[in-house]
Amino acid sequence: MYKHLITADGETFSSNLPTECTSCMFECKHLSQSIKCHIDGQTKRTGKIIDTQGGVFLCSNKEIKASGKFKQTLSTYFDVLSEIINIRDEQSERKAKQLRRLTHNLISYNAHILQDLYSIVSQDKLSGNGRDQAKAFAQALKSHPNDSAVSLLRILKNTNLSKSEFSIFEKLYDSNPSLDIHPHKIHKVLLLVFNSFWYDFIQKNVRIKIQPCETKLRLDYESVSAAFAHIIDNTVKYTATGTEVEVSFSSVDNSFIIEFEMISMRIEPEERYLIFNEGYSGRHPVRAELSGKGIGLGTIRKLLAINNATISIKSSDRAGEVDLDGYPYQKNVVKVVFNNYLDIESNTKNIKTGFIGRSLRSRRQSKWNR
Repeated sequence: MYKHLITADGETFSSNLPTECTSCMFECKHLSQSIKCHIDGQTKRTGKIIDTQGGVFLCSNKEIKASGKFKQTLSTYFDVLSEIINIRDEQSERKAKQLRRLTHNLISYNAHILQDLYSIVSQDKLSGNGRDQAKAFAQALKSHPNDSAVSLLRILKNTNLSKSEFSIFEKLYDSNPSLDIHPHKIHKVLLLVFNSFWYDFIQKNVRIKIQPCETKLRLDYESVSAAFAHIIDNTVKYTATGTEVEVSFSSVDNSFIIEFEMISMRIEPEERYLIFNEGYSGRHPVRAELSGKGIGLGTIRKLLAINNATISIKSSDRAGEVDLDGYPYQKNVVKVVFNNYLDIESNTKNIKTGFIGRSLRSRRQSKWNR
C-alpha cells in the first residue's frame, strides 16, 4: 500500500508514494474510490483526508478492496498522524524551551563575567594592542588588589556556572550522552564546587560548616558537579543573612546521604513537590524577586538520577519560622542520596566537626537558637 502523509503546513511527514503517482493524489476527491491506474492498468482503491491538522492519501492494490475497510484504515492513519504530529510539536517546543533556557543563562553569565572584567579595567583601556592590555590589567591588580580579587572570584563562579550549563545540555539532552563513571572522594567534589561560592557566603555573613568525609563514590564528575553547583547557588540565594549552612555525610544500608541544612526562605507544604516541576518557582522567592530562569530542582533531579541518586527537601513546621526583611524563613534540609554506592576506602569521620569558611554570626542568627 502506498501512503503519503503531510503536516498542516504541507510538509511531507512520511511517504512511500512514487513520484509518478502524485497526479492521482492531487486528483483524488473522495474518502474511497475505485480507479484504473494510469501506470500499470490495474484497478486500485484510493482515498484522501485533508483538514487543518494535515492530510493522508492511501492507494491500495490488493491489500484492501472493500470500501468500508479502506475508509476505516484511512481514518486510522489520519488519527495516528494527528497524534504523532502533536507529540512531535510538543517535543520540538520542549527542545526549543531547553535551548532558550540555555541561551538565556549563558548570556546572563557572560554579561556578569564581562561586567566584572570591566570593573577591573574599563573597556576603553582595553582598546589598545595586547601588550597595552596586559599592562592595564597589571596596573589595576597592583592598584586595587582587593577589588580586583573580588571581581576575579565572581568571574570564577560565573565561568563555572556556564560550564555546568554545557554539562547539563550534554548529559540530559544529547541523544547519546557519555558518562565518565569513576570513583571520586565526595568531600573533595563538594569543596571544589564550594570554592566558587565562598565570597558570596561571606557577603551574606553566612557560616559554612562541612563535616569531614573520606568516602569515595562512583559517579560522573561533570554531571554531579553541575548538580551541586546549582544546589549551592540556590543555597546562596535563599539562605537567610547571618545564619549557618551545615553539610553532613552519613550512610544507611546501601545508600550514602549528603544533607545541606540551612535557614532559608519558607517552602509552603503544597510547594514541596511542585518545586521539582520545570519552570515552577515558590511563592516567596517570586515575591522577593529571587526566582529566575535557572535550571531548577527538576533538572538537578535529572542530573542526579543518571548517577543513581535522588534529591528531596525536608522543611520544618511554622513553629520554627522567623520573619526577616518581611519574608518567612524556616529550617530546610536538602537531602541527596546516592543509592547502591560503591564504598571504597570509606571512613566517614563524625568525631570532630570541620569548619570551612568564615565564621560570622549576627543578631539575626540568634533568633534561631532560642
